[in-house]
Amino acid sequence: MESVQRYDKNVSEFSPRGRLYQLEYSDLASIMYGKTCIASKGAETISLIIENRAEKDRQIPGDNLDLVEYGKNFGFICSGYPIDQLLLSQEIIELISGHLIKTNLHFTMEEVVQKVSNMMQYSTQFANKRLKSAKTIFMSTSDERGPQICKCETSGLISYTSFCAIGKKEKELNASFQTRSKKKTIIFKTVEEVIIEPIKILQSVTKDDLKSSDLSIFVNKNNSGFRRLKNQEIDKYLSKLDKY
Repeated sequence: MESVQRYDKNVSEFSPRGRLYQLEYSDLASIMYGKTCIASKGAETISLIIENRAEKDRQIPGDNLDLVEYGKNFGFICSGYPIDQLLLSQEIIELISGHLIKTNLHFTMEEVVQKVSNMMQYSTQFANKRLKSAKTIFMSTSDERGPQICKCETSGLISYTSFCAIGKKEKELNASFQTRSKKKTIIFKTVEEVIIEPIKILQSVTKDDLKSSDLSIFVNKNNSGFRRLKNQEIDKYLSKLDKY
């Protein structure tokens, strides 16, 4: 009787869609278990929106998600399978702090992104190593480069963008943004637009009226550091959704 092979053990095995099974599994798990996070940038502002609403299939220990700040104007957030997002976040913190201790120099965002990307890609080279099912959004602002957002996939693929989403509603949010972009040119100019447009897109995907308690919002304007908005401030933005 032939033994049943329950797991893929060869890194060269491809799915019918032409992707490595390891990457397929890690990507699907990051979306299935990840909390929804949306990052967008304007001329001088970055916003990060985290959907806080609990879901029955997400009652897992360690399922806490928050922005990790490094210095005044650089931060990142990991989302995916709870244990993996914690491990990945810790590895990035150790990478940054280790470099600072050894050299007394701070990494730029680009350097951190590239090192994390290399680390994630390296993991794909081993058949007996499970990939972390978590994705990362990096954000920074500076006088030289202005606001920057970069998304790092479970495969290590990175992309610099003005809008991105990770987590459970990632695909729907990105598709909704593309659809809205075709109907009208979306250019985030003001602080209000950087915050309200992503909320509007999130609401169009969830089909529900959002409350301030459903969201955590961080904003960095003019290199002033990331600030968490209070519920009263979020309510003011929610009251203006119909204008957009």
